[in-house]
Amino acid sequence: MENKESVKTIKCKDFADFVNEFSYGGKYFFMRMGNYIFRGEGSDEYELMPSALRKDNEKTMRKLIEFLQIGQNDSLSEYYQEISELLCLKDFFKTCDFNGLYVPEIEDFRSNLTDLVNIDDVLRTKEDWLPLEYIELAGLAQHYGMPTRLLDWSQDLYVALYFATSGAMKLLNDHLADGPKNMVLWAFDLDRFLLKKEDYKREIKYKDSNLEKILIRIPRYNSNPNLCAQKGVFTLFQIDNPVTSGLGDNPKNTTPFNELIEQGIQDINYQPILYRILIPSVDCYKLYGYLKMLGYSASKLFPGYGGVAKTFNQDNKIYKE
Repeated sequence: MENKESVKTIKCKDFADFVNEFSYGGKYFFMRMGNYIFRGEGSDEYELMPSALRKDNEKTMRKLIEFLQIGQNDSLSEYYQEISELLCLKDFFKTCDFNGLYVPEIEDFRSNLTDLVNIDDVLRTKEDWLPLEYIELAGLAQHYGMPTRLLDWSQDLYVALYFATSGAMKLLNDHLADGPKNMVLWAFDLDRFLLKKEDYKREIKYKDSNLEKILIRIPRYNSNPNLCAQKGVFTLFQIDNPVTSGLGDNPKNTTPFNELIEQGIQDINYQPILYRILIPSVDCYKLYGYLKMLGYSASKLFPGYGGVAKTFNQDNKIYKE
């Protein structure tokens, strides 16, 4: 019988079960040989959501547009969300440039370095948000902690596994026995996704599918040491520009990425595109040791002194931001 799940959950019993299933000859070894990208989370309760759209970042996004005097109890519309993201990227660009740091060239910002960006002038020239010419700048900002609409993944399964493991270690240290039951590793089948996207392009009835608006981008690694070490990839759910589409009053779309995939598949003749792999959180320390043996630690993924210090803290089961 054909599998009819676009997003499939896989539950590993323990650390050994995960290693066996994903090693050579294991049931899921095909993910390591195919064209997959991966993302790790410390808890399976976390939504697969870009940082700029997360509820815990809304105060930060509101602060950027406080001059617009939006009611504190009002949900941000697509229009106000877009303005806050634009100003966040503008500030990142300007501050980096002022301090002699490399940033991808953005003419919208370069021509307004000393003044406020004319929001309407900029946004009325964009058909989609985030526009393609902003993606590399957003990717750089994302990897250094700025909230963006991008969701970061890795081409390396072990990199994603490191982030799931370190996240689970932190949560367990913070919450002790009340920590999450599972960490999660997401695996996204790019080949199957791109084939399905091409299929939908040829069928008029699917022209409004969410798949059409999901973009995959690998930015240049030579200007971002963290991104290079982590073999980073970005996905972007690109919305119609609320300024030019007339949808500015709509509430911002906070649909998790996995739900976008589920909603985008509108037929039943498919195999899974996205896998949600659960690993018991109690095994995070075993998994950390396993990754360390393979050469995956903070000192590898965060080149520089900070990565070395983070590795020291994690080796002692004390995770510090």
